[in-house]
Amino acid sequence: MMKLLIFIVTGIFHMTLGQVQECVREPLHYLQRFGPSCEYICHCGGYQCDRNTGECPYKIECDPGWMGSGCQYVNIAYSTSVSSPYLNFKENVVDGRRNSCPERSQFNINIAHIAINFGQNVKVTEVQLYFPLRGDNRPFNVSVIENGTTNLCASADDTTGQKEFILKCGKPLYGQYINITSFGPDVVMEICEVQVPAGRNIAFGKPAYQRSLFETYYAYRAVDGDTILGAPWITCSHTHNQTDPWWLLDLESPAIIQWLRIYNRNDDVISKELNQRLRHFRIFLSQDNVTFNQYYQDQSTDTPLIINVVVNSEVKARYVKIDIPGELKILTLCEVQVFSDCPDFYYGRLCNTRCSNCKEDDACDKVTGHCPRGCRIGWLGPKCQEVCRDYYYGNCTTRCGHCRDSSICDKFSGLCPSNQCSEGWDGKRCDKVCDLGHYGPNCVHRCGHCLNVTCDQSTGICPEDVGCESGWQGSRCDINVPVVEQQRNAEINTGILAGAVAAAFIVGIVGGIVIVIGILQRRDNKDNRNKGMGRINRQVTSASKSTEMSFAAKPEESKTYYNEHYSMPHRDNESFEMSSSVDQERVFVIGDNSYETMQDRPN
Repeated sequence: MMKLLIFIVTGIFHMTLGQVQECVREPLHYLQRFGPSCEYICHCGGYQCDRNTGECPYKIECDPGWMGSGCQYVNIAYSTSVSSPYLNFKENVVDGRRNSCPERSQFNINIAHIAINFGQNVKVTEVQLYFPLRGDNRPFNVSVIENGTTNLCASADDTTGQKEFILKCGKPLYGQYINITSFGPDVVMEICEVQVPAGRNIAFGKPAYQRSLFETYYAYRAVDGDTILGAPWITCSHTHNQTDPWWLLDLESPAIIQWLRIYNRNDDVISKELNQRLRHFRIFLSQDNVTFNQYYQDQSTDTPLIINVVVNSEVKARYVKIDIPGELKILTLCEVQVFSDCPDFYYGRLCNTRCSNCKEDDACDKVTGHCPRGCRIGWLGPKCQEVCRDYYYGNCTTRCGHCRDSSICDKFSGLCPSNQCSEGWDGKRCDKVCDLGHYGPNCVHRCGHCLNVTCDQSTGICPEDVGCESGWQGSRCDINVPVVEQQRNAEINTGILAGAVAAAFIVGIVGGIVIVIGILQRRDNKDNRNKGMGRINRQVTSASKSTEMSFAAKPEESKTYYNEHYSMPHRDNESFEMSSSVDQERVFVIGDNSYETMQDRPN
């Protein structure tokens, strides 16, 4: 009953797995996962890898047999046969550990080599070598040997001081051996690890089907990532006992298959009867799920627990079918791994996401899409899919120059639109200040004739406290004035200035004189007024004593006339107006006659 409950829980979990976004550890499974949809398996010794890249924690290496980005690539050199008279503990070269280095057994030789035997022809596109930091290796070659024919993969001139060295073959090579040769006087070869990638497992989590179902041994259990043998009721698929049982995998998109690995049942270590059920199995490949081509058939008499099938040609397929021909057959598969890789410039689980914009046209990482050496100019981000922000260009940290009207420069070249710069700037990217003597947009204008200085490089205006050279005027000193005219204008200006000064001086003097005269007149008027009043008083007194006024009319003599209010002396033939402060009476006297108004006088 307990087993049945576990079966149900595990089955429900797997059926809903596609909807789970968090990388939750599966029940009864040891797997750790990573990726946007948890579509990849960590290979870090049981530790949780980086949830984005799959990289192992600090100082943790990939599980033995795994390598590359996120530890996603199978290492087909792992646990192979190694031969070299030059090394002791040479098996350490293929033990999957980068720091377990073999010891040198020979010194003072001119050539050294290491040969790795895969046991069958394999496809080689890349070889990775790891060295101790103390290494002092000489130049070496890496070759692939097929049927006695040696084909050079790549060469390295010197690896001194390098911990890791990656050699890529110019084209895919096929062979059973890899030969690493170093040469030169007193050659030194110290290699800690040799790894050869053969793609990544693209079968994990993909849709799987089988002809029949025995209990709860679902078809998907063969692609659940669990390679632990000995517990088939948890991790293996299983059909009924029937004729020609089959199991089918859909990779969801065509892929060039490089390698297949099948894990057989291993829960019967005594009789081995159960694991022999897989004997004589066949592998078919198809692109359309209609036409299947047989690629492999087991011919062994004792089927091993792990079967590696190498694809030695460029075979593209979407569907992988495994069957056992004959009656009364049971097909059990504990894990099926299909190793392939995305074409260059594609990445992701389905290899259907294109990457670009990597520096120097590098191909991106085929697992994460990250560019290995950064982005080409104008792009940023780990996948180089983001353009530079406004006003930046190149590596996206260099700021644009001074484009006209604050325009945004080209994010790749840094050039301003129409090559138009702001005032005071020049250069292809408008990042150079105008040379002395030039100003304006793109520095196209020459400064005027400022006196002993240069103009403002933006506006062209000369400093206010300096002025212009002789013969020039204006704020930019760019208006030509002839010298004679300038001198005449100067003389006119000087005359005007001198005249203005003289006029001001004369006005000042005249004003002073007027003021003085006014003061003196006021004093005289005051004295005369006092004297006049004294005479009037005396005459009035004399008149009051006389009972009759007589006037002697002598034309040549002065005659004195009075009114009833005031008495003022007058000369003959003169007119005089007298004003009374009381009744404002006015009397005009002309000769011997008097009139009230001037109009009353005879013509």
